[in-house]
Amino acid sequence: MDNIKDTAANATTIFGTGSVVMGWNETLTLVLLITGIIFNIVRIADIRRRKKKDN
Repeated sequence: MDNIKDTAANATTIFGTGSVVMGWNETLTLVLLITGIIFNIVRIADIRRRKKKDN
């Protein structure tokens, strides 16, 4: 499950960045970038929570 979260977060961020470079619709680009950032923040928070539980 963690691998899927990592892949989804990274893919969304990469596609969002790629759409900026290609000049696609600005609204779609903004949504993709924000979604990718949120996915990465959630993933990092989850990793930190697990480390605290393990310690």
